[in-house]
Amino acid sequence: GAGISDPTAFSATTLSSHEINLAWTKSGGNDVIISYNTTNNFTKPGNGISYTNGHSFSDGSKILYQGPLSTFKHHNLDQNTNYYYKIWSKSPTNIYSNTGVTDNATTATVQNPNNFAASSASQSQINLAWLLNAASDSVMVVFNTSNTFINPTDGVAYSSMPTGYGTILTQSQLTSYLHTGLTTNTTYYYKIWSKDGALNYSSGDLKTAMTSSVADPQSFTATASST
Repeated sequence: GAGISDPTAFSATTLSSHEINLAWTKSGGNDVIISYNTTNNFTKPGNGISYTNGHSFSDGSKILYQGPLSTFKHHNLDQNTNYYYKIWSKSPTNIYSNTGVTDNATTATVQNPNNFAASSASQSQINLAWLLNAASDSVMVVFNTSNTFINPTDGVAYSSMPTGYGTILTQSQLTSYLHTGLTTNTTYYYKIWSKDGALNYSSGDLKTAMTSSVADPQSFTATASST
């Protein structure tokens, strides 16, 4: 690596719960090679060796990118996780700068929807309402007749919940849902999660509501009379 300088101004910046942006200034027009890890441990690429992206070293680091760009977005990451990065310059003959430059960033946590509320509308209907989180992530709403839920697993797309853990009402960017066809005088439990584009889920918010026990009159009038 003698005579090949490291890139400068290397930075790792959190973009979301599943994405980190990397940026740098190249040195001497050389390409770069970047490794990443979840610990601050890195193996320097060996001079004269050509690596493929995804190559793993014994310390757990992996080759993420190599090429002529000066920015790169690392996608499909776990939420609330610290990622470490190290960058070297790379010559056309696969000679690498000696020292390398490191930086790290922590992915964001998916936030719950705001102001989740469940309210009885009749003997057979409960109205649900909420606001999307600041990232406008989609939501998943599940109901049950007992307070029995499981937290969804990041990276998993659900078409239904496991038996006994409720029924999915909606997966969408809606901000309300009218739950109809319910049983009179019954308590229903609802849990809502935000989920981002990489299927990372928030911690979840729980609410309950009870359907009415007696139906309101269909009409009501008051007539004045004289005595």
